[in-house]
Amino acid sequence: MSETYNDAARRLGEYGIELCTSNNNRSDVRTELQNLATTSVPEEWREELLAHVLERLTTHPSWATLPEAAVAITNNEAYPTTDSNQDPQQEDMGETIRRLVEAQVQAYVASMGLPNHGATPSTSVQTVDDRPSKTMKLPDVGKFSGNRRAYRTFKSQMKDKLRSMGDQEAVLGVAYMFNRLEGQAAQVGLSWKDRNPMGTTAQFWDFLDELYKDSLFEERSRQKLQTITMKKSNQSVESFNAEFIQLAYDAAEEDNTKNLKTRYMSALRPDLQDKMVSVDIPDDWDLQSLMARVLAVEVNLRRSKALTNGTFGQHTRRTNPDSMDWEPTRVHSGKIESDNRPRAEWQTQEVINQRRAANVCLRCGKKGHYVSRCNLAPAKRPEKVQVRSAIAEVSETDDSTNEGSEN
Repeated sequence: MSETYNDAARRLGEYGIELCTSNNNRSDVRTELQNLATTSVPEEWREELLAHVLERLTTHPSWATLPEAAVAITNNEAYPTTDSNQDPQQEDMGETIRRLVEAQVQAYVASMGLPNHGATPSTSVQTVDDRPSKTMKLPDVGKFSGNRRAYRTFKSQMKDKLRSMGDQEAVLGVAYMFNRLEGQAAQVGLSWKDRNPMGTTAQFWDFLDELYKDSLFEERSRQKLQTITMKKSNQSVESFNAEFIQLAYDAAEEDNTKNLKTRYMSALRPDLQDKMVSVDIPDDWDLQSLMARVLAVEVNLRRSKALTNGTFGQHTRRTNPDSMDWEPTRVHSGKIESDNRPRAEWQTQEVINQRRAANVCLRCGKKGHYVSRCNLAPAKRPEKVQVRSAIAEVSETDDSTNEGSEN
């Protein structure tokens, strides 16, 4: 079967990429491609096909590493000649620059471990490998079969691997990406690769993104962030914090600190909200600082429950008997601040629950602000009623009554 136009273009394109890694300048690449086209491409295609291949070749990363030693042959222009009136000093400078460029190209080719067919004894350069004998190497990326849920992880790992390849990414990047595909993804990738023999890794990513990237991932993450709550009573704050942070980044909301703090507070368990509603939260706190405070509150709650369960028939001793359960600790910069505000009245848990249901301040019962911004200071627990003597008096009265009835 005779070769088609696309087959000829693919063949010349692959040969052109190979030439870019083994020749000293672009002029040599053009000359070799023209010679190949002259001997193997029908005349009616030759000029158009060669121009097309050269145009595509100039977009390949390896082309940028080669120096320009002659004008493009597609313009049918002669190679540049030396002006007889040129200053000898300028000639020496031009020759020096040419040799430096050639040396850089030779070093680049040598670093990739590719054969250098264009090197001569006068221009070859011996490179010294000053890299450490043992370098960290990333493992091969796990193969991707076309599962859209696994695409984000695959792409992130693949980009890290390609960056670790350094200069070799330009030559081997597409090949490595394709070899880490399997199943349906490999079949689709093969179709693209056959149609784009000179394609780059960026172009391959564009193709794969159109097929497998979840374009609604960010929007769904944003919706989850608005509805997430600590539904399980046994879910730890540490676990919930990690889940919340992940959603914040997936939804691209990691910098929206004010809204994140509000959303986070409303997603906490009721018992944690009870402890946090009266805590004064500085405006300059970030989300991580708020999470750290909630984590500390949870630790105190667990410690209190453990003490209560371990002392049957006895009440646990409070560190501050005059403070209400939900009274905040006002500490800033390591100093305890005095609070001269009028204090709120002590309320029962039933009243607090009613205020929470009405979405009013838990401290004063008014609307328009939260307890952390209330003008009243935290309430103090009322003094305990001394009932021991009263009980004794009642007992004595009962005894007297009983004695009288007996008489």
